[in-house]
Amino acid sequence: AAPDVFVSKHTAIPREDVDDYVRKRILPAGAPSQAARVSSTGRDVLLRECPGAGFCSASRYEGRGKPGNDYKFSVLRDGGAYHCHRCGCSGSWYDLRLGMS
Repeated sequence: AAPDVFVSKHTAIPREDVDDYVRKRILPAGAPSQAARVSSTGRDVLLRECPGAGFCSASRYEGRGKPGNDYKFSVLRDGGAYHCHRCGCSGSWYDLRLGMS
């Protein structure tokens, strides 16, 4: 069996910080149609559209604006890692913040 990986609590990103960042930084910077909701499990924040130019672009996926293609960018509330189910981009909390700057 593989040993457990140690992760220091000093690098843990609290859920409140992730929620606060989405509310105060990502939503205001987005398009007028940008919105967020919490997933049914409460584990992720789902963004209606990708948060900015550092992530998906219209040329990287089809179907922008179609109802079945909304809320595909997820941010893990406990830790801040993200993944886009449209184009496949993903990264850490620090990558998310860097992409927003």
